Amino acid sequence: MSPTHSLLSGPNGARNSVSSIDRYIALVDYLPGEEEAEEVMYTLLCRDEIHDALREGAELPTLLETKLHEADRKLLSVGKDLVRRFPDVFIDRAPREYWWWHLDKGPKVREEAERAA
Repeated sequence: MSPTHSLLSGPNGARNSVSSIDRYIALVDYLPGEEEAEEVMYTLLCRDEIHDALREGAELPTLLETKLHEADRKLLSVGKDLVRRFPDVFIDRAPREYWWWHLDKGPKVREEAERAA
């Protein structure tokens, strides 16, 4: 089993398949050519799932953590274009710690959210 198909285990023994990270990485790779707002929203919801698992105590192997950060950087790099093409996706409905929903706030949104946490 590859590292990206291992399991995340939370403090309550709840297990989340890391396939959500694989899915997020793949979805982010497709975002530059994406035509549907629903797919952009699905990508951001997938990131919510990962964030929530980590907040509940799930731990990532270093390789997966690196891949997650790379995907986040890719998301940030296409953020301005996504906001231009899909403005209705980026409305203030999520807490700032879910920075991916606030790409309309500019390229520093991730750093600002991490500092505030």
